[in-house]
Amino acid sequence: KHGRFCEGFEEFEQSVKDAIIELGGVVVPKLTWSCPIDALFVSCEGNLKCKSAEEIFLLLQCSDVIVHDLYHAFDCVGEIFPGNGEEEKEEEEEEKKNDEITPDVEHSLVLKKWANLRSGREMRCYIFKNELKGICQRDP
Repeated sequence: KHGRFCEGFEEFEQSVKDAIIELGGVVVPKLTWSCPIDALFVSCEGNLKCKSAEEIFLLLQCSDVIVHDLYHAFDCVGEIFPGNGEEEKEEEEEEKKNDEITPDVEHSLVLKKWANLRSGREMRCYIFKNELKGICQRDP
């Protein structure tokens, strides 16, 4: 059926379909850290609401945010934590590393039950050492 996909994809696709049904038939996808919020242009309704595995895969495939999480999430780690004892690598090795999925991270596809939220009512909460430090409106 899906000869162009890697081995085991059919089982993964079926588990996604089963999860969609289990969550009421409408979900929001998230991959490890991020939602494919920049891929709304491919959504018929202009939101992350997905009713099928194909819609989920399309959003993930079209998202630069997801590509960043998969291939470039740790690009600036050396800049943030300099002097970690590693020698500088050649540019060729660095480019090769950036072209590979980070091997130390097991990425997860998370499906959340869809809820029609008004973005103007969403709030960001800032917590430090288990104490609420601030709240602000997410999307005014």
